[in-house]
Amino acid sequence: MPPLLLEEDEATAVAVGLRIAAAGPVSGMEEVALRALAKLEQLLPTRIRKRVSTLHSAVVSVPSSAPRVDAEVLTLIATASRDQQQLQFSYGDRKLRASTRQVEPHGVVHVGSRWYLVAFDIEREDFRTFRIDRVTSKPRLGKRFTARAIPHGDLASYVSQSIGVDAHSQKARVLFHGPIEMLSQRIPASAGRLTAVNETQCEFETGGSDLEWLALHLAWAGVDFEVIEPRELIDVLDSLAVRLQSAHLTSASRAGRPKATRG
Repeated sequence: MPPLLLEEDEATAVAVGLRIAAAGPVSGMEEVALRALAKLEQLLPTRIRKRVSTLHSAVVSVPSSAPRVDAEVLTLIATASRDQQQLQFSYGDRKLRASTRQVEPHGVVHVGSRWYLVAFDIEREDFRTFRIDRVTSKPRLGKRFTARAIPHGDLASYVSQSIGVDAHSQKARVLFHGPIEMLSQRIPASAGRLTAVNETQCEFETGGSDLEWLALHLAWAGVDFEVIEPRELIDVLDSLAVRLQSAHLTSASRAGRPKATRG
């Protein structure tokens, strides 16, 4: 490769990124990242090498239990998305059911510790989100295709909708009494979709394994909200409010503190 000129902050960012990649969720990258890091550090000025070393020694990584993604598969899928080439691969869904998919890949989205492929499933004639760690065979390249319009406008919004709402058995819509700028800082994109209603309110579509789980997570947003649907979520919130009030009264009594009352 030709000589590459980097600013000090750019060199630091590359070195830190390589250290993360060496212990990251993409299998097959560890040794490559370490080799590249060793080459880079030989060329770094002493002051930058010390800065990178300080950052590395001060940061401790907790091993993740998240499934790892094969680097070769990830690279092949990303390349096919860029070049607009069809892919065929074996896939296992969340219920471990195996199938062969023929898709038109439109892009790869990274959310937390997971990688997702957004693709048009040719057999099902619709867009789908695939977890790349569940691709169980090396994808085979096919013919070229013409890109289609992404549902919800872009890749990130589509994945947020797919994994935050559509993938769950229980779904809900609520109206938050707070601006979307504030709520988007408190609620991760992977939890669902936020839509501004006006300057002080926004609508939130989300999903979960059960309604009580949803009730707790909605409360953690830290702002007032109204349930649009489902009706059953209101009953769950009522039950949760009674239990929380009972826990508060009991705890306050034992601590000898004044009991708060609802106005």
